[in-house]
Amino acid sequence: MDAPVNGRLGRIARDGIVVAMALVLGAPAILARDSPAVQQQQEQNGESFQRSFPMSSGGTLEVENRKGTIHVTGSDTNQVVVSVHKIFTGGTDKDRQEWMTETKVSFDSMPSHLSVRVDYPDWNCMFCVNLDDEVDLTIAVPRQTNVELDGNRPDMAISSIDGSIRISSNRSAIAIKSTSGAIRIETNRGDVRLSDVAIQGRLDLTSNRAEAVIEAKSLAGYADLETERGSIVVRMPTTMGVNLDYVGGRRASFHCDFPVTTSENGAELNDVSGKVGQDGAHIEGAINQGGARMTLRTERGSISLEKGS
Repeated sequence: MDAPVNGRLGRIARDGIVVAMALVLGAPAILARDSPAVQQQQEQNGESFQRSFPMSSGGTLEVENRKGTIHVTGSDTNQVVVSVHKIFTGGTDKDRQEWMTETKVSFDSMPSHLSVRVDYPDWNCMFCVNLDDEVDLTIAVPRQTNVELDGNRPDMAISSIDGSIRISSNRSAIAIKSTSGAIRIETNRGDVRLSDVAIQGRLDLTSNRAEAVIEAKSLAGYADLETERGSIVVRMPTTMGVNLDYVGGRRASFHCDFPVTTSENGAELNDVSGKVGQDGAHIEGAINQGGARMTLRTERGSISLEKGS
């Protein structure tokens, strides 16, 4: 009876050793599969993923994405959360998988700075029909964050930020809402909408063939607004005081809801509207006894100062 029992025990022991060795030998593969680097690569190749980074108050978020969306929202947090969604339609499954793999989203993180960059593959899809290939970025940041966005055609939106904002774009729709700080925008074509913004420092807008509407609740600093052929509408509180400096070409138009006290002789202009003369126009004076400097320039566009609610 002893021999059979010992035989069974021996086989059990040998089987246990084999299993243990298999686990040990397989451990590197398991660790590699679960390592952060491998996980991040798997995320990059997929359709959607999310990354989080610490960010100190007053830090800077820099984003570059030439199409898709860049939506940034401030909240009471101490980190940046980036949600990435890749979109590819109009090609074959093989085209889609290749595009997902070759489209990269890179991150460069420091405690006071985060850079997010989208790199698209340089390729032509010969048999794609109604191709749509873009990356949508939805980013949550600490409320006191400076934001810098750069893109060719992405839809850009920023809200609930207490920090400076800089945007460089072409053919992008831009929406900024409920912010406090400086704003600087350079854009060519596309709509610009600023609502419920408190300007601290400077408000700069340089545009061409763009339609801009600015609803400012305060202006503590100065504003320089310029459009080549587009339109700019500024709505401000009825009691806001500014020192106005408008220059328009002979094909420009200007309208102002506010009486303007001119600098030359102290006269008050109550009707400042309509097209200007052949040589253009230069109107300089005070609104509501003066205040922040507001410089307005257009060659062939339209500019309007309106009373806000």
